[in-house]
Amino acid sequence: MNNIKKNGYILVAFMISIASTIIFNMTKDLALKDLTMAWNATHYAINYTDFGFVKRGLIGSLYTLVNGSFSQESLLLFQSLFIVALIFITHLLFSKLGLQKNFIYILFIVSPATFMQFGSDFGRFDSILVSLFMLSVLYRNSSILFLVFSIVGILTHEIYTFALLPAAFLLYLSNRVDLISLKDVLTKSIKNKVLYLLLASILIVVLLGSYELGYEQILNTFSKSNLPSSYIEYHTTNLTGRPLEIWTRSIMDNLEFTSSRLSLSVSTIYMTIIYLVILVYFNILGVSFKKPKYYLILLSGLPMFILGTDWARWLAFIYVSVFIVFITTERDKAASISNKHLLIFTLYGPLGVGGFLPPLLSKIYSIYSRVL
Repeated sequence: MNNIKKNGYILVAFMISIASTIIFNMTKDLALKDLTMAWNATHYAINYTDFGFVKRGLIGSLYTLVNGSFSQESLLLFQSLFIVALIFITHLLFSKLGLQKNFIYILFIVSPATFMQFGSDFGRFDSILVSLFMLSVLYRNSSILFLVFSIVGILTHEIYTFALLPAAFLLYLSNRVDLISLKDVLTKSIKNKVLYLLLASILIVVLLGSYELGYEQILNTFSKSNLPSSYIEYHTTNLTGRPLEIWTRSIMDNLEFTSSRLSLSVSTIYMTIIYLVILVYFNILGVSFKKPKYYLILLSGLPMFILGTDWARWLAFIYVSVFIVFITTERDKAASISNKHLLIFTLYGPLGVGGFLPPLLSKIYSIYSRVL
């Protein structure tokens, strides 16, 4: 408790998460009591008991075991606990690195790519994935713990494979051998047994973990799980984009859908600009993208943009990966950062990764138009 009183960053993280949740609901025209939403609630209904071994079924299985009720109150409490866990795990990581009192900690907390992003979209598994990533970094000295956290991440959401696992594995490997060149990374990765265990886990999830159960079967299972009738009605009547269809959609369907969105649209241009601004931001911090660990992280994250259209989330993952690798491997450089102008850049440079600016401006414009 004394540690919390001495360090106000935990409170800052709490406040940012709460504020971002409120802003998210304001811009999305949702009631604050409906923070979990139908789309997010369905993720917690998918479990191993009703569906067998399915991708993303781990958290739903845990939720069913602990609670099993799909009321707004219980879901909201369960999801909020993951945000609380992320805040404390973040504090633990920075404390272990000796950076909890440094300016770099403030930059990480206030960035829209971190607690603003996870607070505004906390119904998803992103906060869980980042928590597992940080835990694997914290306990990378132990091969067993590193494997456990990594496999749980893969079972929680297959996007972990592209978003966070590459950075975690590079940190795990660099803790044991020197990784100076790309050749070092390749040759020493091949010699490491943990790599093959991770690949085996990924193959098991991809090849054996299935969504192919049929739309009607999923709806039937949800009805048995006491999912609120409003959720069932939403998925049955909303023909323009029923979220539940992701459980019966193949990878090729995802690729076809995503490729149709990868055009020169406003959102694509906007996200590209944000991506470039993030690179500029990290360059100012002192990240050298010539080092293999950084450009490998950037390359490994590219498939995410093809597999799904949640580009703001993918950018946030890349931001977190590069940031954590930087403070872990270049601790002295990170500890020396104290330029207050970077705080402004942190807030307004990578802004949009959290997804606030466009919807907020749209909301203000719509209110202004109605008044006129």
